[in-house]
Amino acid sequence: MTIELMAYKSTELATLVLPPCTVEEISVSDNVIQFTSRSRLSQYLYYDGYFLRGWVVTVPHLTTAQKASLETFWRARNGRVVPFKWYDTSSSEGVFVRFIMEKLAFRPIFLGHWSCTFELQEAHPLEIDNEESSGSPWFGGGGV
Repeated sequence: MTIELMAYKSTELATLVLPPCTVEEISVSDNVIQFTSRSRLSQYLYYDGYFLRGWVVTVPHLTTAQKASLETFWRARNGRVVPFKWYDTSSSEGVFVRFIMEKLAFRPIFLGHWSCTFELQEAHPLEIDNEESSGSPWFGGGGV
């Protein structure tokens, strides 16, 4: 049985531009699971898979207009469905990512001003059909 992934053209993916924010990379989980069998022997299960990176992004200050713009961007991606380009300012690299939460949660700071924290996860390389030039900061097909 073959499952075909939806491939998005890199040139058609929107770019998320954020006001000043903090970015924290989420560590990649290990590919080894340890468990104890009924005979009390420790055993290890190794699995092979592509490890997608993740980030927690905190935007400490958004105006009402910026909040509406971020909500519109999220809805245009169908929430977690469609990947997009994002420029990780902490490591100066372009990455194809998607939101990984059910909805955006904004916290009011004071009248007309908001803060927001959300998580992003790297899109699988097979989902991106890279049509951009090789000199582009955006990767495609392989890893970063």
